[in-house]
Amino acid sequence: MFRIKRKSQHRRQQRLVSSLLSSNRLIPNTAVVVYDQPSVLVSDDIQDVSSVENSTFRVIQQCDNSEPCFGDNQIVKPFSQGFREWAVQHNIRHTALRDLLKLFPLYPGIPSLPLDPRTLMETPRELAITTISGGTMVYFGVIHNILRKLEGGISPECKHSMINGSLALSISISIDGLPKSKSNNKHFWPLQASVDQCCDSRPFLICIYYGSTKPSDTNFLGKAIHELQLLEVNGIVFKNSHYRFRVSKILADAPARSFIKGIKNHNSYNGCERCVNEGEWLGRVIFPKLHTRKRTDCDFRNKEDPDHHSSDSLFSTLEIGLVTQVPLDYQHLVCLGVTRKLIRHWVKGKLPHRIRHKDVEILSKRLLDCRKLFPVEFQRKPRSLTEIDHFKASEFRTLLLYTGPVIFKGIISPEKYNHFLLLHLALFILLSDKANNAEWNGLANTLLLEFVEKCKSIYGLEYLVYNVHNLIHLTDDAILFGSLDNISCFKYENNMQVIKKLVHSGNFQLNQVAKRIIERECVNWHSVGKKHDPLSSLTRYGVHCLKLISGAIILVSKLENVSRDKCSGEIIRVSIVCKEFKSRAKLTPYPVDSSKLGIFIVDNATAEFDLSVSRDDVLYSCILLPYEDSFVCIPLLHTII
Repeated sequence: MFRIKRKSQHRRQQRLVSSLLSSNRLIPNTAVVVYDQPSVLVSDDIQDVSSVENSTFRVIQQCDNSEPCFGDNQIVKPFSQGFREWAVQHNIRHTALRDLLKLFPLYPGIPSLPLDPRTLMETPRELAITTISGGTMVYFGVIHNILRKLEGGISPECKHSMINGSLALSISISIDGLPKSKSNNKHFWPLQASVDQCCDSRPFLICIYYGSTKPSDTNFLGKAIHELQLLEVNGIVFKNSHYRFRVSKILADAPARSFIKGIKNHNSYNGCERCVNEGEWLGRVIFPKLHTRKRTDCDFRNKEDPDHHSSDSLFSTLEIGLVTQVPLDYQHLVCLGVTRKLIRHWVKGKLPHRIRHKDVEILSKRLLDCRKLFPVEFQRKPRSLTEIDHFKASEFRTLLLYTGPVIFKGIISPEKYNHFLLLHLALFILLSDKANNAEWNGLANTLLLEFVEKCKSIYGLEYLVYNVHNLIHLTDDAILFGSLDNISCFKYENNMQVIKKLVHSGNFQLNQVAKRIIERECVNWHSVGKKHDPLSSLTRYGVHCLKLISGAIILVSKLENVSRDKCSGEIIRVSIVCKEFKSRAKLTPYPVDSSKLGIFIVDNATAEFDLSVSRDDVLYSCILLPYEDSFVCIPLLHTII
C-alpha cells in the first residue's frame, strides 16, 4: 500500500511539473523562448538538453529594452511572477505547491524559490474577521481595488461619464447568495463590483459574508456603504488625475434586490419594483394589469407606497436611484424565468400544452443537428431536451435567440410558435446595439406587451406571474443602459463559481476564500477583456460564418495563412478558403422584416475560392442553423461592433 501511494504521489508531481513547464506564462529572465508543442522551459544555464524528450525549441535574443517582448504572443516576465500567476490561474492547492517547490532545487537552471508556498504567494498571517448579521465577514475594501483595476488600463472605447462637468469613474455592484454545498446550509454572500471604465472587466470582491443562512440584515454592508459615501464626496485620484465617483447600477436577482432595497418579496401582492400594480391571488400571486402608474426614484425615497417597503435600505444613503439604477436582470427574469417556464410547459407540462414525446425527440434531434454547426463563440453546445432540468441560463439564452425559431417551427402549434417569436424578437432587439434606439426600443415594448397580453388567452391568467409581468419593464432599462448584456449578472455569476472553487477543505472556509482572494490581489493577474475578434476566432477549430462589410455571407472552409503584428502579436490579416452564399431570403413567418436584423435564409453556396480578409473587412460573425433544405443565418449579437 505504501509503495502504491508513493507511485501515485510521484505521478501527481510529474503532472504538476508538466503543467508548469508547458505554461505559456513561465519564461526565465534570461531569454525569450518561443515554444513548439510540446513546450519546455529553456534557460541559458542549461547546457545539455538531451534529456528533454519529444520537445523542440528555439531561443531568441534577450530584449534590450524594458518593454515587454512578444514571441508567439508570449510576454517575458520574471520566473517567480510567472510561477505565481500559474498557481493562481489553475487554483493550485498549497499542499501541491509545497511538494512542487521541494522538487525545484533538484533541477539546475530553475531560479530558486521559497520552499513554503505561503511565502511565495504572500499569504497573510492573520485576517480581520468580523462577526455580524448572524455570521462572519471579511472586508477587502473599495478604493484600493479600484486603483488596482485602473493599473490594468482605462478602456479607450469607454468614455468617462461626467458629473458637474468633471470626469467621473463609476462601478457596478452585484450581490447574491452562494450555497457552499447541497449537504449543509452554509452560504457565502459576496459583494462584487467592477469598474465600468477599466480594460480589466473582471469583478472584484468588496466583502464576503459567510453563515449558516442568509444574513439576518444588511449591516454587513455597512463598511462598504461608508466607503462608497466617502468616494461620492471626495472622488478618487489616479496618476495625478482627480475623478468624481458614482455607483452606476446595482445588479442582483429578484430575492437579492428585495433584500438590499428593503422591499416586499417578488411573490407578494406589492412586489413589482417598477409599477404600483397590486397582485391578485390565483393559486399564486399574479399581475394581470398591464398599464399602471410607474414607480419613480423620488417616490421610493419618500416611501409613497408603504405596502411596498419592509425596511430601510442602506443604499438609500448613496446618490443612486433605487428604482432606475437597480435594473431587472434578464438572466434570471427571461432566461431562467420566462424561457425556461415556456419550454418546460411544452416538454414536461400538463395537457393541453404538453407536446407528444415523439415531438420532443424530434426537437432534440434538431438541436443535436444544430450542434454540428455551432461556432466556437459558444461555450455550451445544444443538447437534448430530455436534459431540460439541467440547462444553464446560457443554454436558455441560446434557445431563445438562435435555435428556438428554427427547431420549434412545425412542432408546437402556430399560435404558440408566433407567440414565442414575439419574445424572441423583442429580446433580440434589446440585446443588440439597437436596444436604446427610440424606434427599435418602442417596437420591442409593443412586442412584449403583446406577448404578455396573449399569455392570458393561450396559457391562462395563472401564467401572469412576476417574471412574465416584468417583461413589460425591460425596455425602460434598455433606454438607460443600452443592451441588456450591459446589466446582466452573467459575469458575476461566473465569478461566484470561481469563489466557490477556492474552498479546498471543509474547515475555516471563509479564511480559505479570503486568503486566496488576497493572494490573487498580490499577483495582480490581469485578464484584460477585449471585444470579439473574428480573425482570432478563425484560428480555433470549428465552423466559422462571417458577414463582410461588402454584404457577402461566407462560410470558411480552411485557414491558409495568418499575418500578425510584429509588436503586439495581434492578427491583422488572414488568408482563407471559403464559400459565399448567393441566395438570400427573409425568414417567414416573422413579426418584422428579418433582413433588417441581418437574419436570412441562405442557400446556393459557390465553389470554394481564396480570400484575404483583414479585421476591417468583417462586420460580424454569424451562426448557421439547418432549416429545411437550406440554412438560417443569424448574427451573433456579442460580435456586432
